[in-house]
Amino acid sequence: MPSVTSKISRIFIASYKGDVRLTRICVASIRHWYPEIPITLIKDYSWGRFPTGDICRRWKVDVLDIRSCFRKSSARAFLSATTVGSVREMFRGSQAATLVPPRDEKALAVTTLAILEKRPSSYRERRASAYEVFRRTSSKAAVEASLRRVLEKLKQC
Repeated sequence: MPSVTSKISRIFIASYKGDVRLTRICVASIRHWYPEIPITLIKDYSWGRFPTGDICRRWKVDVLDIRSCFRKSSARAFLSATTVGSVREMFRGSQAATLVPPRDEKALAVTTLAILEKRPSSYRERRASAYEVFRRTSSKAAVEASLRRVLEKLKQC
């Protein structure tokens, strides 16, 4: 039976300024358990620049600077996600993300190409949708409401 590592050719980790500490932890764990698999950081600068040189040197990590993938005149933001866990519910009815089935490389490729062909003005619409998803799921009020629901369920036990 082939090992899991024989099926994985590279691991991509998305990171932004607010989660550099968590990115270090994630990379260290992956490198510990899978020392030979290449790791690439996908750096999102939407919240500002952030250093990752120490991560790259210490754990032999490459960086994909997402800004370099697009010309400035046609820069676009996109998010594609798989429909596992609560992702489907979080992005239901939203333009913020395009959902693809898990483990479907062809669907991911088709979705990514379709996103890249969208007009640059659709970025504003998708960004507004992403902020709405964040407000609905991660705002202080949303988190408090979720915690209240959990506490009510625990009281019933």
